[in-house]
Amino acid sequence: KGKRYHLTTSTGSDLVTEIPSECLGGTVSSRFSVRAANGVRGKFCVFPYGVMNPTGYRHEKAHGTLVVDAIDHFQGLLSKPVAYTIRDGWVEEISGGFEAEWIQTEMNKHKKELSKGLEELSVGTNPGIPLYKNNFAAVNVYWHAFAHRCAGAVHIAIGEDPYFHLHGLIMRPTLTCLDTGDVIVQDGYLTIFDDPKVSSAIEEAGVVPSRW
Repeated sequence: KGKRYHLTTSTGSDLVTEIPSECLGGTVSSRFSVRAANGVRGKFCVFPYGVMNPTGYRHEKAHGTLVVDAIDHFQGLLSKPVAYTIRDGWVEEISGGFEAEWIQTEMNKHKKELSKGLEELSVGTNPGIPLYKNNFAAVNVYWHAFAHRCAGAVHIAIGEDPYFHLHGLIMRPTLTCLDTGDVIVQDGYLTIFDDPKVSSAIEEAGVVPSRW
C-alpha cells in the first residue's frame, strides 16, 4: 500500500528507504505464490519459504543508519553490532568491532559502485524459524540464511554480487510504512499475525510460532 519505509531498532537503526511500486504490486516476473514450509500461503520473491524480498537493486533514496546484529562469514551474533551510515543508497561509514574493520577492508578492494550500495532489504515471514530469546542456533553457521526467514527479522545486503555482497540480519526491528502509517514489524514482531485469518491459518497448520 506504500513505497516509503522507516526502519528503527533499540540499538540505533534509523533508516528511511523507498521500495519501487513494481516490487510491491506483484508484477515482478520472479514474484510468485507458494505454500511455505509452514503451510501458510503468501507472496514471496527471491527467497521462498518465509521472506518477502523484492529483487535486488540499489536503494537510491535510502538514508540513515542500519545497525546489524549478525553478518554472514561470522558465526553467531557479532562481537559488537555493525553500524552502516547510508546516504543516497551508499554506505559512507562503518563502525563496530573487528568485523566492521574486516568489512571495510573487503569493500575497499572494489569500486564504490560494486561494494557500497544497499542492495537488499527484506522482511522474514516464517513463524516457525527458531530465533528468539537466547536461541541463536540459526546464526551459528557460516551462512545463516535460515535465520533471515524468521518472522519479524529483517535481512539486508550490501554490495553487488559477485564482486562484494554481504548479508546482514537485524533481529528486532521496527518497520513502518510512512505512506500509510502501518507498522509492519514491531520490535521483531510481524504484526500481520494479529490478523485472525492469518493466526487461524497458522494454528490449523500446527505451527507453534517461535518468537512470541
